[in-house]
Amino acid sequence: MEILYTDVNAPGRWHDSHVLRESTVFSDWNNPDPRLRKRPINGAVILGDSAYPCLEWLIPPFRGNPMGEELLFNNAHAKVRNTVERCFGVLKKRFYALATTLRVRDMQLASKLIVCAMILHNKCIAMGDRGEDFMEQPDLSAMQVDWHFDHEDNDTAGQQRRRSLVQSLCQYGRT
Repeated sequence: MEILYTDVNAPGRWHDSHVLRESTVFSDWNNPDPRLRKRPINGAVILGDSAYPCLEWLIPPFRGNPMGEELLFNNAHAKVRNTVERCFGVLKKRFYALATTLRVRDMQLASKLIVCAMILHNKCIAMGDRGEDFMEQPDLSAMQVDWHFDHEDNDTAGQQRRRSLVQSLCQYGRT
C-alpha cells in the first residue's frame, strides 16, 4: 500500500503507456546498460495491465483465454494489481480532493498537492494506518477482470521473464 514512485508531469488525457514511456521509470528501468539501471528493488518487475507491452521488467497478463498455468498466473496477477487499486482507493478516501477535482488554477501547485498527499499517505502507512477504515477488502473471487489488450508482446526477454514467473508460481503454490 506504499507508493514508491509518482510522476505528476503528464496531463490526464495521455494514455497510460505514453505516460510510462515519458517517465524516468521507463528510462531508468529500460536502460540497455545494466550498470545504469536504477530499480528500487533488485530483480523487481512491474505488473502492468493490458495497456502495456510485455518487457523484461514490465509484465502484463496473458492474452486471450489462458488455461492452466497461464490462467493461474493471470489470477495471481489480478490479485496483486487489486492491491494497487486498493491503494489508490485509500489515497482518494484520505484526500477527498483527489477523488473529485483539485480546485486550483496553477498546475504546478496541483502537482505539488498530489505529491504531498502521497507523502502523507506513505507516512500513514509507516505509522500503521493502512486505511482499513476507508476500504473493505474486496471479494477477489467475484472480481470481474477485463482482459482487453492494446499491445503486441514484442520483447522475448519479457515473455521469458513472465514464463519464469508462471513456473515459480506453480512451483511454490498459489499466491
